[in-house]
Amino acid sequence: MAKPNTLLKRTSNALLDYIKDLPEEPAALGSDSALARQFGVSRTTVRAAIETMIGSGILERGSAGLRIVRRPERADYYTESETDGPQEQIERVFMQRVLLGDWRPGHTFSEAELARDSNASTVSVREFLIGFSRFGLIAKQPRGGWILREFHDGFAAEVADMRELIEMAALARMPRAGSAALTEAADAMIARHRDIEAAIARRYTEFAALDRDFHLWIIGFLNNRFAYDFFDIVSFLFH
Repeated sequence: MAKPNTLLKRTSNALLDYIKDLPEEPAALGSDSALARQFGVSRTTVRAAIETMIGSGILERGSAGLRIVRRPERADYYTESETDGPQEQIERVFMQRVLLGDWRPGHTFSEAELARDSNASTVSVREFLIGFSRFGLIAKQPRGGWILREFHDGFAAEVADMRELIEMAALARMPRAGSAALTEAADAMIARHRDIEAAIARRYTEFAALDRDFHLWIIGFLNNRFAYDFFDIVSFLFH
């Protein structure tokens, strides 16, 4: 379960997306109860998110209820690292170590080390590592230690086949036209690629994380938790 502060930030981002996609007229929101039902959170959480947006000049309360004063901008959103829960932060740090080449097959590390680097508890780290170990690419060692294991070409080929199946299914569900949010997200992704391309000799180490974000964006159209879980092993191998 997400911590309260994390839940508030995620709700705020979801509400910002909702406001951004509303038509110009009427520029008004529903009741706190209706918004709470829509986002699957409590009215207290919705009200806290609303108060934040009132403070930043996006919304204001009037006699007719909430009114949109201005449309959200990118700076109004919480960043991905700010909305990550403990497990997501652990995964992010773990993958960064692998993607940047700091950890290679045969490397050993401890739960305490990963907990310190990800600002999480050793219990949360152990839960993540046990879950990831089902793929056979890490193995438990004595006294809270772990080791990265090597993999063979056949294993990678099987993962590649599954990746293709998942991403083709996701592309089939991608909206074809008429979605402002889709267009904006695609434009932002293209801009990130071009920024790195323009300075690839210096920023080549950033491409793996960008490619991971790009493919996660694609499979997001499936809205399938199992596809997200499987992508951990995809990123581990191909990035």
